[in-house]
Amino acid sequence: MIETETADPDEKLTPRQLSFLGFAVVLLVVLIRFWQTVFAGASISRVDMIPLWDSLYHGFKSSPPVGIEEGSILFMAPYHLMAAALWRAGEIPLWNPFSGLGAPLLADPQAAVLSPLYLPLLLSPDLYGYNLVLVLQLLVLAGGGFLLARSLGLGVPAAMLASLGLAFCPYNQWYLELLGSGYCLYPLLFYAFIRLAASPGFKNSLLVAVISSFLVVSSHPEISIGGLSMASLLYFFLVPDRQHLRASAGWFVLSGILGAFLSAPVLLPFLELVGNSESYKFAAAGTAYMKWDSLLLNLAQPGFSGASPFLGPVLLAFMPLSFLLFREKIWRAVMLTTIATVFIACKLPPLEQLFYHQPFNALVPSYFVPVLLLLLCLLGAAGFDAVLAGRLKLKLALSLVIPVCLAIAATRPALIASGISPLLFRCDLATAGLELTRIDWMVLIGAAVAICITLLGLVFFRRILPVAAIFLVTLNIAAQMLPSACALPVRESFDFNLVEPISKIKAAGGRMLALGPHLFKPNQNIVNGIFDIRYLNAVFPDRFVSYARASGANIDKFKVDYSLPLSSSLDPAGVRWILSERPIYSDSPAEEKMIPQLAEPILVGTIAKVSDISWQYHPGDRAIFGRLSFERLEKDSDFLIQFVLLGEDGGALWWDDSRPGASADQQNSMLFSVGLPEPGREVRVGVQFRDPLTLKALPVKTGLERQDDVVVLSRVSTIADTETGASGRYRLVDIDRYNRRLYENT
Repeated sequence: MIETETADPDEKLTPRQLSFLGFAVVLLVVLIRFWQTVFAGASISRVDMIPLWDSLYHGFKSSPPVGIEEGSILFMAPYHLMAAALWRAGEIPLWNPFSGLGAPLLADPQAAVLSPLYLPLLLSPDLYGYNLVLVLQLLVLAGGGFLLARSLGLGVPAAMLASLGLAFCPYNQWYLELLGSGYCLYPLLFYAFIRLAASPGFKNSLLVAVISSFLVVSSHPEISIGGLSMASLLYFFLVPDRQHLRASAGWFVLSGILGAFLSAPVLLPFLELVGNSESYKFAAAGTAYMKWDSLLLNLAQPGFSGASPFLGPVLLAFMPLSFLLFREKIWRAVMLTTIATVFIACKLPPLEQLFYHQPFNALVPSYFVPVLLLLLCLLGAAGFDAVLAGRLKLKLALSLVIPVCLAIAATRPALIASGISPLLFRCDLATAGLELTRIDWMVLIGAAVAICITLLGLVFFRRILPVAAIFLVTLNIAAQMLPSACALPVRESFDFNLVEPISKIKAAGGRMLALGPHLFKPNQNIVNGIFDIRYLNAVFPDRFVSYARASGANIDKFKVDYSLPLSSSLDPAGVRWILSERPIYSDSPAEEKMIPQLAEPILVGTIAKVSDISWQYHPGDRAIFGRLSFERLEKDSDFLIQFVLLGEDGGALWWDDSRPGASADQQNSMLFSVGLPEPGREVRVGVQFRDPLTLKALPVKTGLERQDDVVVLSRVSTIADTETGASGRYRLVDIDRYNRRLYENT
């Protein structure tokens, strides 16, 4: 399995020197791709999406949005920065005092408190250091891939093809900040298991334990599970025969014991945390997975742009040739492991049934995709190596490669001709729908033609083999560069600098609460050292969940959000500051003081009839507080309600967060508040209704004035007043020019 090469007297380089040169070239190619980050400090991290997501940064729009809320994508980066700051201060990062009522930090593997991968942050505990960590992970992925491929007996060109195919796979680059850093260790993990299978002994058993523990302390838990389970499966496929099974199992168990011991500082607290926590994943039943047809399409042509599981045309073209190596035990084991991984990652029957039973229902199949991509890279490189080494005849290779190249060329036209909606291939909310672009298609047609011509050239001119090998490796990288450039592009620089009014809160001290789904949340408080009653994670401690729900919080997957009216249960937690984009209240406004605004109902399509909108004006708060009531016309249909402020010129001055009709009470009624601008201005208050799926405006029937999609309810002239706030408990401290309001809990 781990093959060695004998030196040829005519060779200028020994096999070891050639291997070292190939390894160095692989790392150099990665460094050249990210030279701007390493040497010029250019940012490739997606933390620059925070300004797009967070209304604290009006006017700073630097990144396109993605399907999943950016706060969920970015909540891990602050943990790494916080842990680095604590290490530099000489403190072991055991506890996070800033989120919720305090939360474990060491026990959360996503924080990677003990991971050596984050050593650059100790030297540079800022966004530059964090960007270096991203590049380091790709270097580890590429270097480990080369080492793994060589351990499987592949030649240097094939090892370079596999390792660079991994490093430049758009999927692997895109998900560095979402799935966590751990999958960059997969090649090293598989390398250790293969060494143990080839040469059982304490030394290799310890190597497996060290790398396994390295993975556990550096990874999302499901990344660790995916890598360890598939590497273990490959290990047992490599057992020579039944006579060696007991000995192999013994070394495997020893590796597990040693690995558990080495990772115990993180593993044991994590198990305790999980045993005393709640998570949406405990009942998720494998909701996110890679659809098999999406996988095939993206292998042929990148359909998810920078998030595509695209390995390049050369790896794909030579992948079928690996099945001709089925008689070789090592490649038979890799193939069987690949097939098992496909069934899990794509949630195919019968293995899909596992995800409906505990404890497997807590696993997310899509976390197995990085393992699958690694195995597919190895198979493609194996077919490539078999041709270069002469183990497969070139004419036979051509007979299999040409159909694959034709399939690559036909993918886009076939999908267009089928009329199938690209949305059906979507696998992850973090990506857009499938889109096979014309540019990618034309590049791949050219690559497919080049592959066929190169193989034909080898049939007649075997001496060009070294040049052909280098050309095909380069061709694969070039084809991957186009989509992967969208995965980690150079972005606008952004740092977690304090902005108003957050700086006021930090200076004054005390715990804060920001209201609304897009206001100061992706764990920014951790970086800034601000106490926030909210908590952003996938696992919540039981006691915090009990308190949060008792104090009126809404807990949804990663998020803890509060809505109005605010509960007095926030007081024992020391919540001093409330930051909101709309006026707050702790009690329902007095119904008898409300003024009706509708002379007749508003029909919202065929879904609902809004029967009443009433409010009262509070000059001291520069706000109106009211209630909206409606009658459902269709039980199973919903709609979004959004209040808007229009200026004298008809432009929108402010808009509230959209709220679904389903969030209303049992009487189909909901409270609302609208902040008004500075005194002396006349504004119009309006409401609009949208489809919750398409976000398009719903048709309405009303006799009221219309401004585009907005139904104008009333004109309001703001006046100056010193009246106290809507509730005596909250004192309005400041309103900035973006209508953000800071209240103090008195």
